[in-house]
Amino acid sequence: MSTSEENNSVTVEASARLHLGFIDPLGGSGRRYGSLGVAIRRPIVSINVERIKRGIAVKGPSKQRVRDLVGIFKKHFRYSGGVRVTVREVIPEHIGLGSGTQLSLSIGAAIATLLEKEVNIQELARVAGRGEVSGIGTATFERGGFVIDGGIPVPTDDEAAALLEGYVPPLLFRYDVPEDWVFVVALPNLPRGFSGVAEEQAFSKMPPAQTEQSNEIGRYVLMQLLPALVEGDILRFGAALTTIQRLVGDCFATAQGGRFADPVIATCITAMLEAGAFGAGQSSWGPACYALARWTTGLKAIRQAVSRVLDATCGGTIIAARANNHGALIKGPKER
Repeated sequence: MSTSEENNSVTVEASARLHLGFIDPLGGSGRRYGSLGVAIRRPIVSINVERIKRGIAVKGPSKQRVRDLVGIFKKHFRYSGGVRVTVREVIPEHIGLGSGTQLSLSIGAAIATLLEKEVNIQELARVAGRGEVSGIGTATFERGGFVIDGGIPVPTDDEAAALLEGYVPPLLFRYDVPEDWVFVVALPNLPRGFSGVAEEQAFSKMPPAQTEQSNEIGRYVLMQLLPALVEGDILRFGAALTTIQRLVGDCFATAQGGRFADPVIATCITAMLEAGAFGAGQSSWGPACYALARWTTGLKAIRQAVSRVLDATCGGTIIAARANNHGALIKGPKER
């Protein structure tokens, strides 16, 4: 690559995230959703974006999706020139790892950097239509770590509802995850999780009265999960996480057919816990599920246990990933 080309290209790497549940899915508190999540180092989105004379050129996977996103951001930034995107890696879609948000924000951030536009991540999310339910992907892209967002205000009338169009939930809490904590993530070969219209329909199937469950989730988050994280207590953090996951799963049981989205996921989670995991649960709508362990001990036993489940059922893959505590890496012309 020539020097002039190097000065007109941007690379972005953004990592997957685990969605660890909602605090108030139906908004009985006056704010709906309120998400918990953590950025993990694998898998990742990795792209390179550069100027060309005209048009949109895409090389690599997810060509049409990338082409559409480039068009959206070119229009937003009123840029008439051309863009070439080389997609080196992508996060698998609709399995609970936040692929859509990370790809969207990566492209938006790359084009903004290329054009030397001063924008914030919330603006990029609104332009791409991301973060309308959960702000976890936006927060982990920007800062990494363990995060909690504040959900979305429940509108009181039509006027208020219109004002909330494009609303991105605010970040309430962000904290580094200890380096020796690791998430063992199982990806069973099962139908992909809900997204888009299917997700909206799933929410509509939830029973209206869940105040007690939401109150219980909030109590465990505030008085168990967060103190344990701040104190680096993996035992109490994992126990609180498992309890929260069960409570959240019960909230969505009507929508997804049980506490977890598939019996295989439930069996994987049980196997992980029996093998010594400190905590375990399902990420978003699945089928991704995960276990919390230490990097130095217990990892092999958990992997073996969940591998036996996958081998005996639907097959799948397993990865082990530490938390990503720094957010996306963006390298533009000025850093070259």
